[in-house]
Amino acid sequence: MRNRLRGAPSQPVLSSTPDRNGVLGVLRACESQTSAFDWNMMLDAVSATLGYEDITRSPWDIPAFVLQGLLDMFPMVQTLPGDRLIHVQIPVSENLASGVTALVVWAHHVLDLTVLVSLHYRRRRRLSKRYERFGSADIDQVFVEEVAADEVASITLLDTQKNDLLKITPEPDAEQELIGSVRRTPLCGIGNVLFEDWGGRFLALRKKNPTVMEDLQNITSAFVIIIARNLVKDETEKDLDADTLARRKAIKHNVDKDCLLQVSRFLFNNIHMKSQQIDGLVAQYSASPLDGSLPRPAALDAAAGAKPQPPNHSVIVEDEWDVICSYVRCLSVFLIALVYITNLEDCESLKFVDLVFSEICNLALGQ
Repeated sequence: MRNRLRGAPSQPVLSSTPDRNGVLGVLRACESQTSAFDWNMMLDAVSATLGYEDITRSPWDIPAFVLQGLLDMFPMVQTLPGDRLIHVQIPVSENLASGVTALVVWAHHVLDLTVLVSLHYRRRRRLSKRYERFGSADIDQVFVEEVAADEVASITLLDTQKNDLLKITPEPDAEQELIGSVRRTPLCGIGNVLFEDWGGRFLALRKKNPTVMEDLQNITSAFVIIIARNLVKDETEKDLDADTLARRKAIKHNVDKDCLLQVSRFLFNNIHMKSQQIDGLVAQYSASPLDGSLPRPAALDAAAGAKPQPPNHSVIVEDEWDVICSYVRCLSVFLIALVYITNLEDCESLKFVDLVFSEICNLALGQ
């Protein structure tokens, strides 16, 4: 809105402009009316059609200037569907990341426009193109094209003869700001989603292996039990005498083990987690720091050793295991907090943003 005001005529015909509260009010109304819809399901379906290998990590980010341009161009195409067309070009990186998924959902599923998508995909180590069409109109009202990473993103409004009416490109030397969305996940089973989301960063987790996931669930549960046994009163409060601090440190805040296992099964949506396996890990880990010095589980070790392997494979695996342990510690603290929620089953549909957990993990790793 600020950019729009900057580009407006000095003496506009309509002098009234929306204020901050008005804009926020509209956004809150949109959020309240659309947040209950399962956008994840629609985004995943579009991603699968487009051929993304991991639909849960499909890219949704859109260049900011493209978003701004579409806010004006989409109404023009809806008003004159046979006379106006839109061509969007988005550069793709080495991992073929782009905002095509979100654009298709917006243009086709929300606005009912016909969208043609030109996609990059890898074939015999070379980039090739293929096309996917969404809609049944006689003309492709929106053409979304993935282009090479070294090309410039652009958005163009055209007439039916494909003549350019308006073309928008980023300002020279301007930062390529991206506007993105965040995935919201139901609380029940969110632990699995977080591990899958983190999996793309680690050799041992890139391939979805049920045995590896089971190991991670058991490790998290073991960490939770060990941490819960060592909870003490917060000592960061100022102006406390030494005796009070000593008494606080001596107080143990015991959490019932059965409650911890119940919440762990809820967090991973797995009622078949076996307490015997978790108890074995607790006995193995209790005498050591909860970090990369712990022995890796067999399934995780085997997954990390799968080929192809980078030259410094062993060093990478050791470092990754230490980071995985850090992530598991953060998730364990969250799990302990859930123990104090009564009737947790009533919250199974409550949706969380995994971005929050990423920030927590990054903060913990930086301390």
